Amino acid sequence: MRDVYLRYLLRRAASYPYALVVACDMPFLNADSRYMVSVPKEYDVLIPVIDEPEPMHAIYSRRCLPWMEEKLVAGRYKIIGWFANAKVQTIERDMIERYDPEHRSFST
Repeated sequence: MRDVYLRYLLRRAASYPYALVVACDMPFLNADSRYMVSVPKEYDVLIPVIDEPEPMHAIYSRRCLPWMEEKLVAGRYKIIGWFANAKVQTIERDMIERYDPEHRSFST
């Protein structure tokens, strides 16, 4: 639950249309992050998927704020709980492994 509130507050404070959000315990951010920020901004959420979506290592558009707020007010704290409203683009395992073959960007 804390992560959702933190993400919401960070997004409210973000001064750019998109923000790369990663957990503080991911010390090995790799070239995959540089790749992610280079993807054309045709999405609301850009999220890597290894075995499952990685919402704590994603790029979020400011357009997501109303959907986040709606779920928070309703007491629904699952990070991906509002993704049905958003245009979500995934980065699949094979692309991630081009930049981060050992998935170090996703482990602590």
